[in-house]
Amino acid sequence: MKISKTMGLPWAAVCLMPHLALAQSTPAPVPPDAPEPVVAWAVTQAPAEPEAPAPPARTAPRAPGKPAPPAAPKAPAAPATPGTPVAPPAPEAPSQRPLPMGERVNVLVELRLKVLSGREPVSEKPITVMTLGDGSKTGLRSSADVQLRGGGQTMTRNIGLNADVRATVDAKRIFLGLTLSYTILAPATSAEQMPQIVNMNSDSRTLLEDGKQLVVSQQVDAATDYRLIVEAKATIQR
Repeated sequence: MKISKTMGLPWAAVCLMPHLALAQSTPAPVPPDAPEPVVAWAVTQAPAEPEAPAPPARTAPRAPGKPAPPAAPKAPAAPATPGTPVAPPAPEAPSQRPLPMGERVNVLVELRLKVLSGREPVSEKPITVMTLGDGSKTGLRSSADVQLRGGGQTMTRNIGLNADVRATVDAKRIFLGLTLSYTILAPATSAEQMPQIVNMNSDSRTLLEDGKQLVVSQQVDAATDYRLIVEAKATIQR
């Protein structure tokens, strides 16, 4: 068989190896892929080694010195008050505080005895007595012997002043009980007459305001027209 040069090399190869070209044109069957076996790998983690504990920190020893002062105590917390607190009333001054009935306090009683002849003043005597305000009685006694001359005669007479005072305090008032006996020597109107003795007695009960003066009694002698006016003032001593 004569092979033309014009057919080229590939065609010559096909003619020379027809069985090779047929084999390449018909592919051989490929067997199915067999499944690959699955291999399970067991992974085990090695236990971690325990860490060694850190050594305790060393602190330098404290230099000896003065002990630390104790801590100041905390101020207690103010208790909570519901609402606005009401301010308490201001305490009453001692001089204005009402006292219960019969309070045992001192009471200064000042008496003034005024003697008048008609409307003309003759004499005036002040008397001061300190007593308790519980109703206790305080007495005052005064007397003197005097010689009376007149009409060629001389005689001795006793004249005096006696007073019993009782004061009972009730709040800002004082119940004053006063028993008074007062001898007044009235001068003679002529040389033939002797001076005349006038006895004035009174027993009064009066309600006084603290520290205020008040006329507690007035009396007149019918024979001589002598008049006795008694003024009293009681003051609570606090």
